[in-house]
Amino acid sequence: MFEVELVKSSKTDIKNFWDISPFAPKLTLQETDPSSKFEKHIFNEGVLALTRESGIADDSRTVKLKFAGDVPMDSVVGAESSGSYTYTYSV
Repeated sequence: MFEVELVKSSKTDIKNFWDISPFAPKLTLQETDPSSKFEKHIFNEGVLALTRESGIADDSRTVKLKFAGDVPMDSVVGAESSGSYTYTYSV
């Protein structure tokens, strides 16, 4: 599961995040080390499910997005190039 919380969200931001399909859009996560080599994970559209929570108070507005899903290993394609790795997840 990947979770992100957005703080200081406007009313429009909150509405836009609630309008996203329950099947998450394409999501790419990448970690790069000091030598510029990276590990990238690409979750294609529909691979992850998306849940949302919003918090509205007098002094704050937040939106929490949670991405989760199970992907069979035969639906993962890995590639290596110059010491960097890319993994693509599909359904």
